[in-house]
Amino acid sequence: MDQKGYTLVELVVGMAIMTIIMTGILGVLGVSVASYHYAQKRTYEVQQARIAINELVNDLQKATTITEPAKGATSSRAVYAIGSDNYTVEIGTGANAGCIVRNGNRITANIVKDITFERDSSDGRMMTVTVVLNNPENNSTGEFMLSTKVFSPNLTR
Repeated sequence: MDQKGYTLVELVVGMAIMTIIMTGILGVLGVSVASYHYAQKRTYEVQQARIAINELVNDLQKATTITEPAKGATSSRAVYAIGSDNYTVEIGTGANAGCIVRNGNRITANIVKDITFERDSSDGRMMTVTVVLNNPENNSTGEFMLSTKVFSPNLTR
């Protein structure tokens, strides 16, 4: 008998091999999708933090006085004035916990673990603003830090 085709054993073995291959492919696909979502969330959070830092930089460049932090000091909040308007920037509490707030109003979502303002000791017109973002997966590793230096030309020496 010269019949062409596959036996039942050959079909079962072929299906078993395909199942093993598909399991591996789906596992890699699952990890890839999870990594993509993590990266998207992190990118969104970094963009939000950059927007907030840019607002702070604009304010601090216009500042006419900075009362906190003092020259040569580091603080978790900044107190400054632009003309006659006073501003306080810090990490919020209560409903605003994890947010950067300016005069009690949120300028970021709940993505911030820490913010520091470090003022130079020479003439006090240079300040470093550092923001540490929470890990989107809510664990202690993988934090992300953004830092920028700001020059405040309008401050009196």
